[in-house]
Amino acid sequence: MKDPDPRVESRLIDEFESEFPQCDPRYAGQSYRGASNTVTSTEDATFLFEDIPAGTYAISVFHDLDDDGKLATNFIGFPKEPYGFSGGHGKYGPPDFEKASFVVGEEALSIEVELK
Repeated sequence: MKDPDPRVESRLIDEFESEFPQCDPRYAGQSYRGASNTVTSTEDATFLFEDIPAGTYAISVFHDLDDDGKLATNFIGFPKEPYGFSGGHGKYGPPDFEKASFVVGEEALSIEVELK
């Protein structure tokens, strides 16, 4: 039986990552950091990435509604589960890394990602 509270998967991806915008756990080895959080569909999910070296990063997130550990897509490859990126969504698909990226320095950051 599936967990009634699906997970939200998040990936912090550095500027050297070639697989952006993948947030699917299958690509976790290619992400700088990955995190998963179980939430109900009415909650906000919060992820805390600590001790991140200074650099340029982007975040990709998806709500794993069917709790199978991967982003569900239709036959064309369009996502069937809510997803989002730092920097918002692209007009005709995901943003490129440059549009989704932000700079991490010594100060703490708060990045909000809206799921679509």
